[in-house]
Amino acid sequence: MKYKLTDETKIVCGRTLHRIEALKYFGMVSKGDIGGWIEKRSNLSQEGTCWVVDNAHVFGNAYVCGDAQVYDDAQVYGNAQVYNKAHVSGDVRVSGSARVSGDAQVYGNAHVSSRAWVGDDAQVFKDMTCTLNTLTCTLTRDRITVSDNHIAIGCEVHTFDHWLENIETIGKENRYSEEDIKLYKQVVTSLIERRRS
Repeated sequence: MKYKLTDETKIVCGRTLHRIEALKYFGMVSKGDIGGWIEKRSNLSQEGTCWVVDNAHVFGNAYVCGDAQVYDDAQVYGNAQVYNKAHVSGDVRVSGSARVSGDAQVYGNAHVSSRAWVGDDAQVFKDMTCTLNTLTCTLTRDRITVSDNHIAIGCEVHTFDHWLENIETIGKENRYSEEDIKLYKQVVTSLIERRRS
């Protein structure tokens, strides 16, 4: 075993969570290090270097495994899973049947829920909310909605291919910053790949 549940507890959403303590060295964790909060042993794997630290909470049927890290004030709950080398931090919420995997990073005030799947090298941040069971993402500036063969960003509605070929032009016409255009391009590409898979 690499960690144990301590006697220190707190109530979160009506559930009793336990502070965890490392029983051996692994990854960046030293024996005796105090971690974050989990409801039960099935929330955090005893294998790999995965860890929950700071004031992070993992509860319900949520599961963290592999080399994943959950820290700061992040909450992972419901049937959500965080695995591989994924990092979840900040004031993030990962819930429902959401999955965060690969080298993905979810941080800031982002929410990933329902059947959303964030993987590979994806980054979800700021106030971005992903609920891909409805194939809808809400960003700080506009709402992105996917239906049939079209994507709507704010008032702009175009086909998948049109967005891919013209997103920079559309972004400039709408006076988006270079950072926003890059973000929209990443999100649109990800949504198209998921929709076509």
